[in-house]
Amino acid sequence: MFSVILTVSCSKDDDFSIKNTKWELNLDTELITLEFISDNDVRVSHIDTSDDTKEFGVGTYTYNHPKVTITAPAEEEGEDDEVLSGIVSGNTMTFDAGMVFTKK
Repeated sequence: MFSVILTVSCSKDDDFSIKNTKWELNLDTELITLEFISDNDVRVSHIDTSDDTKEFGVGTYTYNHPKVTITAPAEEEGEDDEVLSGIVSGNTMTFDAGMVFTKK
């Protein structure tokens, strides 16, 4: 009689990380980049190629695979922070606003 031992490896949530990754959304005249630079911080860059305008900022994020939430601080006092919620699936990150970023 033969015994068969099956070992199953389970991934922990820690195995799903977006830290140190870069994601891009390339539109006709705009390039938006998300760089997850730490466990909590995301660097956002927005380049308008039609007039070479560049904007940069840092926000915070939470990631609980597959859900990601990015919070960008309000640009002016008295305004609410901007919050985007999305889903990561493979090499795409899709936000509720219809934006689809690709992992680079």
